Amino acid sequence: MFHKRPFNPITRVFKTARLPEKGVRTVTKTITQAAKDDIPRDLFKLSINKGFGLSGKPTKVAYDGIQGLLAVATDDGELHVYGQRQIDFVFTLEQKTIIRQMTFVMGKYILLVDQLNRIITISLESREFYKMRTQPFQITCLETDPILPWVLLGLADGTILVYD
Repeated sequence: MFHKRPFNPITRVFKTARLPEKGVRTVTKTITQAAKDDIPRDLFKLSINKGFGLSGKPTKVAYDGIQGLLAVATDDGELHVYGQRQIDFVFTLEQKTIIRQMTFVMGKYILLVDQLNRIITISLESREFYKMRTQPFQITCLETDPILPWVLLGLADGTILVYD
């Protein structure tokens, strides 16, 4: 009724691979050889379910301590947002620009300043781009309050702009 099949690869590996007598390389070689000889290749199927990581080099990082969100901008024009309970989503900017400054506003928005002096607002609730505005002078400073909806921008000519 049942076909008896000896467990040769496993017993042979454990009988021959003794760590105190032989080195780690010998044990690895023995296991690899046993796998090549006795285990059929179609027994295991390799598949990639999900990939983690960044597609480019990180350029800017922002953290929201209230919600526990971490935003990472890359030089490929992507914005990765990570958080609690496996929150993980990626925003891809229209043009591949480098993000120079980034901050969270009220836990609902991410405010970005890119190398072209554009202010980009992304909504975290709807996960879409909300506004984009270009400034005539270079933005040197970007400040927000975690509770208030005000954004203070410092420009290179000394002007301070306040946005609601």
